[in-house]
Amino acid sequence: MEQISQDRIKELRNERNYFVPIINMLQENGGELEGISQIDKLITTYTSFTEEEINYSKITEKGNKYTPYWFGRNFALKNLSLAGYITYGRNMPIKLTNEGLNLDVNSFDFDRDIYAKTESYWKKKAEERRQKIANSTSAQDHDESDAVTAISNEVDQSWRDDILESVKSLDPFKFEQFSRGLLKKMGFDVDTIKGIRKSGDGGIDGFAYCLDDQSLKTTRVVIQCKKYNDGAVGGPDINNLRGAVDTHRADYGIFITTSYFSRDAIESSRAGGTPITLIDGNQLVDLMIRYKYKVNEVKIYTPDPEYFDK
Repeated sequence: MEQISQDRIKELRNERNYFVPIINMLQENGGELEGISQIDKLITTYTSFTEEEINYSKITEKGNKYTPYWFGRNFALKNLSLAGYITYGRNMPIKLTNEGLNLDVNSFDFDRDIYAKTESYWKKKAEERRQKIANSTSAQDHDESDAVTAISNEVDQSWRDDILESVKSLDPFKFEQFSRGLLKKMGFDVDTIKGIRKSGDGGIDGFAYCLDDQSLKTTRVVIQCKKYNDGAVGGPDINNLRGAVDTHRADYGIFITTSYFSRDAIESSRAGGTPITLIDGNQLVDLMIRYKYKVNEVKIYTPDPEYFDK
C-alpha cells in the first residue's frame, strides 16, 4: 500500500469530514443502513478519500492496530448519535432520527448543531481519561489508539477484525472451500465438480445454482475467490470473471475477497451486460454473522477455532 501523507492522515482521522457524508448517504438510502460496513462501502462515493486511504493502518508503539479512517468515522458516528441525528449500536442498523431525516446539510453548523450538544459528554470522558492516566504507573502506558478503543468497542470493530483475520489465515484452497460453504449456507446449490475439481474449469473457484422461490426460476452462478492479506482487487480481475461467466453461460458472477475492491473494480462490476456481485472482507464478516457460519455466538461473535486452527 502506498504511503499516506501526514496531512492526509489528519484529514482521515478528523470526524468533521464525515458528518455531512454520513447524513447524506443515510438520507439518500431511505434513512437506514444495515451497518457500518455499508458506510465503509459508500464512503469513497461521498468523500474525496480513496479505497487505499480508508484501508491504511499502522501499528502503534503498544502493538495496537490504528486506522485513521476508523478513528474519524467512529467519532463522527458517536457525535451524530449524541447530537440526536442517528441511532446505532452493536448488531443494529444505523438509522436517522426524525431530526436527522429533516436535517438540511446545507445549513449544518458543526459547532452549533453538533459540539454544543455533545460538549458535556466529552468533558466527562476527558476527565475520566485524565483520572485513568493519573492513576496508572506511567502516562506512557497510553497511546493514541486508547482514545478510540471505547468508541470502537461500541461499534464492534475489534471482534470483527478478529474474524476477518482468521479468514485471512486460511490457505487459498481452504478459503475457496470456505466461500463455497458460505454460499451453500445462504441457500445456493453448489456444484460438486465445476470449480472444485481441476477439470479444465477455466480457473473458476465454484459454480452454483440459485432458485427463486417466487418465480421458480433457476439462475446459474460462477464463483471467484481471492484471499488477499493486503491490496485491492482490481478491474482486470472482475473482467476475467465476467469472461468465465460468459464461457459457462451463467447468469451472473460472485467475486469474494478478504480484502477490498478498487474503484476500477467496482465500476467494472457494473459495466457490461453481465452483472458481478462483489463481496469484500467487511461484507464477508457480515454474512458469516447473519448466517451463523463458522462463528461462535457468546456475547459477541468469535471465529470458530475448530475450523480456522486446523
